[in-house]
Amino acid sequence: MFMNNKNAKKEAGKLLAARDEALRPVWVRAPKPGQVEYFSGLGRGKMYQAEALGLIKTASLKPPGAIRGVKLFHLESLLKYVESCTTATSNLISPHAAVPIDDHRVRGTRQTKSTASEKEK
Repeated sequence: MFMNNKNAKKEAGKLLAARDEALRPVWVRAPKPGQVEYFSGLGRGKMYQAEALGLIKTASLKPPGAIRGVKLFHLESLLKYVESCTTATSNLISPHAAVPIDDHRVRGTRQTKSTASEKEK
């Protein structure tokens, strides 16, 4: 009836994992600005950005006629989103994706006073 140390560690790990799974919430709120969500590690802006792109599930608790409400994020979809970003880097959302990049930043073709005067010679 007694377990050896190796089996006891495995069994304890299974029990802890089951406990953590049972204690994990289904829905979470966005963190306060400057903080990250506890389970996923995502910041407020990244969560709203992923929601806008339809990558995660959300629920809005706002009574009819009310100005303010509560936005809840489905934790499982947040964790799946994070997992998809780790396995496929093409799914990462760049905060500057919609901002055009100037050519001189990419190619180093920006003219300075010294390069402009050299071209005139």
